[in-house]
Amino acid sequence: MLFTVEQPNPAATAATQFNHNVVMTMVHGAQNIAWYASLDTRASLHLAKNINQISDKDFELAASDFIDEYNKSWTTASVDLGTMISRGGRIYFDGSTVELTAPLRDALQKLVERASRLLGPKAAHSKTIQDVAFDSAHMSARNKLAPSAAALNVRQRILSDVGVPLEFILPNYLTLFSGGVRSIQLGVVEAAFTADVVATYNPRNPRVVMRAGQAFTVTNGSPMIVDLPAVCWVVKVEAALGFAEEEAKWLADVMVGLLRLSYQGNGHRYPNTGDVEPHPWYWDSGQRIGVKYTGNSVQFGGLYTPAAYEIDSATVTMANASAFKAKADLLCNPPSGSVAERTSRGLGWLTRGRQSLDKSERLLHHFTAIEALLSTDDKSAPVVQTIARHAAAIWTSDNTQRLEFASVLKRLYNIRSSLVHSGNRSALENNVKLIQIIAENLYREVLTKVDLKEKHQTFCNNLQRCSYGIAWP
Repeated sequence: MLFTVEQPNPAATAATQFNHNVVMTMVHGAQNIAWYASLDTRASLHLAKNINQISDKDFELAASDFIDEYNKSWTTASVDLGTMISRGGRIYFDGSTVELTAPLRDALQKLVERASRLLGPKAAHSKTIQDVAFDSAHMSARNKLAPSAAALNVRQRILSDVGVPLEFILPNYLTLFSGGVRSIQLGVVEAAFTADVVATYNPRNPRVVMRAGQAFTVTNGSPMIVDLPAVCWVVKVEAALGFAEEEAKWLADVMVGLLRLSYQGNGHRYPNTGDVEPHPWYWDSGQRIGVKYTGNSVQFGGLYTPAAYEIDSATVTMANASAFKAKADLLCNPPSGSVAERTSRGLGWLTRGRQSLDKSERLLHHFTAIEALLSTDDKSAPVVQTIARHAAAIWTSDNTQRLEFASVLKRLYNIRSSLVHSGNRSALENNVKLIQIIAENLYREVLTKVDLKEKHQTFCNNLQRCSYGIAWP
């Protein structure tokens, strides 16, 4: 279920109002419901592109073909509904009908494919591109624009409106606050008491009122009431609307990974090595499910305490330090080709590994994190040998211990290769825990000893040199 409640901007014209609305949207799925608001700061969006910055003949042709087929499919005549559905469907607009003919569907698909290449993976959400393309075509028809102007409008709208900056507000079941702490900021990700968050956001749109409650629920009415649990996440996302939760989840995973490796607390629910870390915003009831039979013996149910990160004053002091804030901001928006870019990727995969229930998945995700940090762009370099040598150089300065460590990592890598290449789920629990320990400690070393702005290739060259017996870093 998707609800959208718009607070109109009276100063905006009909042609430009879409770009200036403050849109408050609630996404309700089977397991999760969230709230987010698009910001009236379109000019600051990195994903948004100006049509004058894009010169792509295939995109221009695709937009023109789409408008041509759209205009051909426009009809005010009465068309048999059954016939229209059998031919692909229809769209109603201003009392008229646009039949989704085969040529129109084909033109739309080509437009979506070309726009997706230009927008990239964060913004290229097919359904959103389709919706924007049709909305733009409808507006052009209403304003009686010439086909060339309508095609230009479609291109501009796709490039500027598909990706919107969002502040995504989600339930938070992964962090606990103690000692009077009410929030912690980790780059673009904030964990905070819901009561404090809603005091900031509710004035934006009086038609939607958020409250701190027990769980996420929506009550229809005027205003609409949205209840959130006592603690929530606020994640600043730049992505297409359809990808907002995916991107928010990744950013949260990256920052939770940084928090874990920098953790200053000693909470009793801290997720230890091998523990399954809960999803950051899906409720974990702590109830084991199912019935197990062993002969006539029966086991069922049971309770457990879900893991969580306790945020105390020491942790907040650490997170508020200028060096940590700069590091978190850098990891949320890393320069291309930098150590920060690889570290950011790896932190996300470390968190995905901890969240995985399956041992083989945990091992695979932790190795993905190690490869993200230590693999090079040199396709001729032996992958396993390179990663083992680089990891050993970080792990210790003792050459004998480096040799032993590299041998252990190669043995674990063989298990990973057997999983990837032949689907062999033979990962033992102790090996899975060991690779988690190795991966997390490698990242701790890099986070504390390496300038994350450094070029990743320079970082790898230094490791290669140190792997021949020189101390690192």
